[in-house]
Amino acid sequence: MICVLPCETVYKHVTLSLMTKWEYFITPLPLHTPGQVLNMHGEEGWELVQIASAPNGTGSVAYMKREKNQ
Repeated sequence: MICVLPCETVYKHVTLSLMTKWEYFITPLPLHTPGQVLNMHGEEGWELVQIASAPNGTGSVAYMKREKNQ
């Protein structure tokens, strides 16, 4: 087979098609049961990325991600 596209174009296409696609989810974490919330979402395939203070200053939020189904 002969490649008629520049090799870097072919390489870029192959690399992009093999990259993992992610979806993201932000959820509040209650002060009294943060572990239960994280475990519940973990069972659904969500992975914790970061915990940060809630914008209103009344607790924390969890930033989650999981692989996107294609």
